[in-house]
Amino acid sequence: MENLNDTLKLSSQELKNISSTPDLDTEILLSHILKYDRAFLLSNLDKKLTTKQYKEFQKLLTRRIKSEPIAYIVNQKEFYGLDFYVNKDVLIPRPETELIIDSVLNILNVENDQAKRSNNLNISNNLNILDVGTGSGCIAISLAKNIPQAKIHAIDISKKALKIAKINTKKNKVLNKIKFYQGNLLDPISKNIKFDFIIANLPYLSEKQYKYIVEDRQACPLQYEPKSALFAQNNGLEFYIKLLKQVKNYIKNKGYILLEIDPSFENKIIKEAMNILKIKRNQIKIKPDLQGLSRVLIIKTN
Repeated sequence: MENLNDTLKLSSQELKNISSTPDLDTEILLSHILKYDRAFLLSNLDKKLTTKQYKEFQKLLTRRIKSEPIAYIVNQKEFYGLDFYVNKDVLIPRPETELIIDSVLNILNVENDQAKRSNNLNISNNLNILDVGTGSGCIAISLAKNIPQAKIHAIDISKKALKIAKINTKKNKVLNKIKFYQGNLLDPISKNIKFDFIIANLPYLSEKQYKYIVEDRQACPLQYEPKSALFAQNNGLEFYIKLLKQVKNYIKNKGYILLEIDPSFENKIIKEAMNILKIKRNQIKIKPDLQGLSRVLIIKTN
């Protein structure tokens, strides 16, 4: 049986055509089989796999060769420095979505500084935050870890997704800090509750985009993710327009709405937000992701 170094090299070659990170992929799969961290793995490259371990590794490698995402194969994805359990019932957390967490924390830092100068209480102590379309719970849980005094609420239409989100609250030790609701957009929320932040990362691929990215390409990683978490009618705007029509009944005065968007409909969603919420353009900001693409829409209400 070949040693780990040889296994890594040969397997990485097999992944070169389907992955931009073949070495990393192979290391993650081997670490998962051996139950080592990658640092230990790379410092013990002379070790050999048992026959059973080799067979298990080959099964996982075959799945990866077919473009199945690593996160689904090992049931794990890191987001905002935390580990999340994921399976095919939820979308895999994206690095771009971390920008939502950064944006909320930046807003709070600015407003808390202003509150201190006015001798007011720290506003984080009375925060109500709502995460719509929570999926794996990555946004809600990351906020609960970083703003422990806030009251976090999270909604998803999928019972299976909520099951995964609850697993992740236990995994990240915030089980009692998040209240979950099952339902469509804001339907399950009482109108007696008002929020300082309403956050949504909803499906936003248009039919044309979905067909081009997923259906017209063989071995596309997105084919493994739930279509309901990716695709939306009305050129990707379907769920955001519905949400904006509901949101005015749930957001506090001078509250914030943060939406992860597709850069292609930036101008359209800005116009929709202005018309539906009766706000001015200067109440809307766009945060670009690391590639410079418009990614998070931030709306401050009147």
